[in-house]
Amino acid sequence: MRNRLGRRSRLASFARVAVASVLFVVSSCGDGLSGATDDSGTIPGTLPVSPWLTVTGPGLPPPRLAATLGGPTPARSVCLQMNLEGYGPTASAVDDLGRTLGWMGIEVVEEDCDLTLTVDVTADRNAATYAQYGVCYTGFSAEGSVVVQVANGGRRTWPIDVDSAPDDFVDESGCYEPDVPVPGLTWRATAALALLSSFESALGVLAYVGLDAGHDENLSDGFDAYPYFLVQSASEQSVQILAAALHHLDPVLREAAARFITDLLDSSRDTRDRTEQRPDLYGWLLWLTPHLIWLGAADEFGRGLEAGPGYEARRALESLLWGSLGPPDGFETTSPAAWWAHWERYL
Repeated sequence: MRNRLGRRSRLASFARVAVASVLFVVSSCGDGLSGATDDSGTIPGTLPVSPWLTVTGPGLPPPRLAATLGGPTPARSVCLQMNLEGYGPTASAVDDLGRTLGWMGIEVVEEDCDLTLTVDVTADRNAATYAQYGVCYTGFSAEGSVVVQVANGGRRTWPIDVDSAPDDFVDESGCYEPDVPVPGLTWRATAALALLSSFESALGVLAYVGLDAGHDENLSDGFDAYPYFLVQSASEQSVQILAAALHHLDPVLREAAARFITDLLDSSRDTRDRTEQRPDLYGWLLWLTPHLIWLGAADEFGRGLEAGPGYEARRALESLLWGSLGPPDGFETTSPAAWWAHWERYL
């Protein structure tokens, strides 16, 4: 994707489908009225509607199990069993998983569930001696598993066996005591892999995005899902699910979905052998452009900030439409009209 112009002919069909889809939404949604339009495309007697304001997100499909667990059986409820030692309060981990499952349309219940998700991990700090600070517990080890048990008997296990050696160098703020919680990345990464693999691949992408949301630790440091997505999961349905996430009521999920798109594009540049297996990937991601413009406009494109849904939408648009070169000098990156006009010219 370093040379976007060279890809236009190959991706023209995908781009035209994207334009046609969005223009249909714009022309048919408007302000909810029906009637004849003038040459400008507006209903006589009404004010013009900015096209990005009429972009709507698709709905999410019902959660269904992957074929490896007997799918495509519907799975609407889950019993959640968490046993985390060395990670601090378990309640926050339960909330983390429960929130992600809720975004996927799966309710956490106490009994009579479609499947049981068990996360059982024990983690300990490992020490090293440093000349200036003495003994500091900067390393850690973790062992356990994530298990998905389906009510009809299907079962899969993902083991956890992590050994992170103590740091070679440490400053005062990083000289930990033995009771400092181990980073949750060690279990979240495996839980993301389990959910990504347990449900139909498109919905599984939302599981990865959800467990990455709201955390300083990048989930890809523990499990890099991007190559998996590039080769196996990129499809029309999966980008529709990302579009639905961009329109979700929860800003945390909207921000995480936009960041996922940027990271996916960056990863594709680093794994060209993988993207050659999926030449349609960029065309599918291009379909997300109007949804990213809508999200950016709703949050002023993160004006003056380096976080939030609007900021991540702007980063994703820059990566999608300009790649590593970035927008040219003078381009108004906080203007939805400028983004929309460039998108139409780009196609």
